Amino acid sequence: IVNSDKNFNYIFGGGFESGGVNLSKINDNEYGISTISGLSIYTYGWNFSVGVQYGGRRTSGDSGFRRIVEDDYIGAIERLGQFVRFNPKHPQINDAKDLIEQCEQRISFQAYTKGMDALKKNDLTNTGYWLKQALDSKDENIKTLAKFQLDKIARTLLDSVKVNLNNISLINAEKLVLKAKNYSNEFSVEADIIRGKIYLEQGDLLLQNEQYSRALVKYQDAVKVSSDLFYLVNEKEKTLANAFLSDASKGFEHGELIFIIESLKKSKELNPETDKEYDELLVILENLK
Repeated sequence: IVNSDKNFNYIFGGGFESGGVNLSKINDNEYGISTISGLSIYTYGWNFSVGVQYGGRRTSGDSGFRRIVEDDYIGAIERLGQFVRFNPKHPQINDAKDLIEQCEQRISFQAYTKGMDALKKNDLTNTGYWLKQALDSKDENIKTLAKFQLDKIARTLLDSVKVNLNNISLINAEKLVLKAKNYSNEFSVEADIIRGKIYLEQGDLLLQNEQYSRALVKYQDAVKVSSDLFYLVNEKEKTLANAFLSDASKGFEHGELIFIIESLKKSKELNPETDKEYDELLVILENLK
């Protein structure tokens, strides 16, 4: 019987036993006293036992304490929490609650250690995860160390993108910049400028391939992430305005009325200072639809 509120258990046992001894020959030649030449004994019986066991039953609390010894504070909290929930009347319940509080104070140290271990393995995903956990620490020393490491990783990633932008794909470059922003806000403005320049590069490639509408989206994305690129994007849009006019001219050659109208409208949006003749032309073309 298990006692949830005591440090001992009652033990009851029972069973059936049988046995036997068989001696086929007994030698009594020396004295000649016994007339017994052989012996066969058989026994049968039931047994019943009662006992008390002190301190032998292991609980999730014991498992939690072992995790503390192993410096696994996260695992310790999980198991001690189970012990508290399922053994509310246990005599050591308050000790378990105190241990939980102590473990919570040590989690940040464990998270920082795990983050640094992951960094040694160049596992940036787990590095970021654990160091950001440590960043929420109430311990200012751990918090400062975690921030320093995250800032350092972000700085390294951004420098790598700037140096190798011409040697890596623009998609991978953008992913690295987003990772840097996720690790630290310390260089957020610089990260946004780099990201905007990546969009500009993508827009230029699309412009070269005469995919003007997609290029426009990329240029607009660039100025959305970084207003510092406004004037540069403005010049790109003027180039696109001329490109849409060129598209409109091609449309006239093939008699594609709707394509001509859309190209002229986009050109007008990007460069409102175009000749009024284009406005008059748009009116005429709209009436022809």
